Amino acid sequence: CSSRRFVARKIGNVSTALREWIALHTVGHIPLAASLLRPRRHIAPAQLECTVPRATMQRLLAQSGLNASQQDAVLFSVSGDGFRLVQGPPGTGKTQTVMTIISALLLEPGSGTVLVCAPSNAAVDELATRLLRGVWTVGMDGITLEQRRFAPGKLLRIGVTENCSPL
Repeated sequence: CSSRRFVARKIGNVSTALREWIALHTVGHIPLAASLLRPRRHIAPAQLECTVPRATMQRLLAQSGLNASQQDAVLFSVSGDGFRLVQGPPGTGKTQTVMTIISALLLEPGSGTVLVCAPSNAAVDELATRLLRGVWTVGMDGITLEQRRFAPGKLLRIGVTENCSPL
């Protein structure tokens, strides 16, 4: 019998690496594979076709407080179909950009359901909290933009209860 002691410490977690490995090996079987692996080249904002009336979109962008790059991201996101990804370091305005994208999508004629995903429960909770405060909509006069809150039951937050912040 040996008298040596061993100490074990957790220094990492392979869960994220395992998820990435699985995703890379199954990407050929998902419908969004082409959009993810061969994204469209950047198009100048003036060339984008948007279904939101130009004057309404200009008012939305003016009221959003976004910088030029963020405004381009909004215009690109609401033009055409496909997959859009907004990413960047903390504090760079991703949430405000996404909120403006959601407002623009809901301003489109015949707009339907919008699905928003984020890499963490905290990011989803932050979006849900801001969405509960409201999104920009066209006012009763058809010209001005005003904040509109979602009706009860119109905003769905999906996740493991223990990992969700109370809203």
